[in-house]
Amino acid sequence: MTSPPRPPSPRDYRRLLWVVLCLLTFGLARADAGTVQAPGLRLPGGCTNQQVPSFNASTGLWNCATVALGGVVGGSGTTNTLTLWSSGSSLGDSLLTQSGGNIVLASGHLLFTGASSDIGASGATRPRTGYFSTSVRIGTDMGSGSAALLSAKGNTTLTGLFVNTASPGSTQGAGMIGATGATPSAADQRLGFLLFASNPTGATFRFGGGVQAFSAGAWTDNSAHPAYLSFSTTPLASTTRTERWHIRESGHLWAVADNTYDIGASGATRPRTIYAGTSIVAPAYTVGATPGVTGSCSSVAVVNGIVTGCTP
Repeated sequence: MTSPPRPPSPRDYRRLLWVVLCLLTFGLARADAGTVQAPGLRLPGGCTNQQVPSFNASTGLWNCATVALGGVVGGSGTTNTLTLWSSGSSLGDSLLTQSGGNIVLASGHLLFTGASSDIGASGATRPRTGYFSTSVRIGTDMGSGSAALLSAKGNTTLTGLFVNTASPGSTQGAGMIGATGATPSAADQRLGFLLFASNPTGATFRFGGGVQAFSAGAWTDNSAHPAYLSFSTTPLASTTRTERWHIRESGHLWAVADNTYDIGASGATRPRTIYAGTSIVAPAYTVGATPGVTGSCSSVAVVNGIVTGCTP
């Protein structure tokens, strides 16, 4: 007499569940796809080398799919150095390295192949400062045309424009334009300047003299632009740059300080001849041997070589 079959144990159910899970996981729904190895289990319908299970949504089945492998990539590199393709299948070092928060170009040039390429953009993506050891050229080697440069030290209302025209002429040539970002609204607002100084250290300048242009009154755009020039120098044993002369909007030459500055000096620095179309007026005068008149009075005029206005 045979004994009745043993009912399935919990262990048998666990084994059956393991087989079902493996079939669902690997999608081995086709008997002609080879076999797959699992720990302690050999399942039908597996994948061959370089194949992976791939689900086919149209059939609802998992199939084996071949994975295309590329060529072998080799090479060596330096820490913190950006890589580049040194050949079709090898990587190597580029000229760019990272040092802290900086990207360093070891040598060579940074070139742009497109005429519309920019460094930064308007708004929040602007670089802060550019340091150049020799020069900055904008355009075609500073050839014909012009180039605009924004002023430094955060003064974004001042602009310098360097101009180099294609050929000489009465309205052509090279030069510089200093321009403000708005129309002057009153007198004595500076339009531009050209200052001369020494540069003992990186951001330190010792100014000695210069030329400045100021508005002579409020401007009306494209209608009235009154302006004058100011010339300044620094005296001996001083560091104070001082305005000396103005060429006013009327064309007159003004001494900034009254009764202070001379034209020429005694000896070898005298101007030779002064041609006056109308008169020379002074509160005191001295005329040399020709015509031999000396003296002083409250006012005097020299008209056509004749002293008038008082009696010596």
